[in-house]
Amino acid sequence: MAEKKNEISIRKASDIEIKFPENKELTEDEQKTTRDAIKTGGIVDANGKAYINKTKLTSLFCTDKSAVNKFYGDLEEEDKFVNGSSKYASVPACVKETTKRLEQKRPQLERSRLKDARDCMNAFIDSPELEKERTIASDRIKKELPNITKKKIKSENITCDQLTGELFENDAEGHHKVRKADDPDKALDLDNIVVTKKKNHQTIHSEGANDPEKLKELAEKKGWSIEHI
Repeated sequence: MAEKKNEISIRKASDIEIKFPENKELTEDEQKTTRDAIKTGGIVDANGKAYINKTKLTSLFCTDKSAVNKFYGDLEEEDKFVNGSSKYASVPACVKETTKRLEQKRPQLERSRLKDARDCMNAFIDSPELEKERTIASDRIKKELPNITKKKIKSENITCDQLTGELFENDAEGHHKVRKADDPDKALDLDNIVVTKKKNHQTIHSEGANDPEKLKELAEKKGWSIEHI
């Protein structure tokens, strides 16, 4: 999966109400540095996912550019976001990195700053505004999901099982290649749906083929087509 680029809808963290925690172990300036890094470097994409500009991570990780470059280079592509010349890392990936650093033997002040950065990043993604939007999106998915198979069939004029080529007998079902539980954002993505007969759909689940790679392995084992996987 390529880095996400040129998203149309991007919001700045500075435009979102974030309830940052107070940290009595740090000075006002130390706290301000962390909060400013998030407010000026944080963004939310069209799917409600939060990211932080790579240039702000030296402050949040209490480290240098070399370490940040290594962190960013090691990230999975889904945790990267690119907007023009600006590069961002997902907040969950950044929180994971601060937690890893906290498990290491570091000076107390650095540990306090890392804890504060972790708590502030969590406050960012837990913003009441973003939480409300996620709830609305979840409700929309729940409402539209029952019709996703019909929508897929209509959009591509599907008349037979996309895996076996068998004609449907009023038994077409949509299978999520990436499970809804693993990525709710893909729940209504028609490209994430393969339409198959009910009996074959049951085979997919009984065989535990719950991701694209395992589904492809099952298809090859069964002699099914992999064109739509």
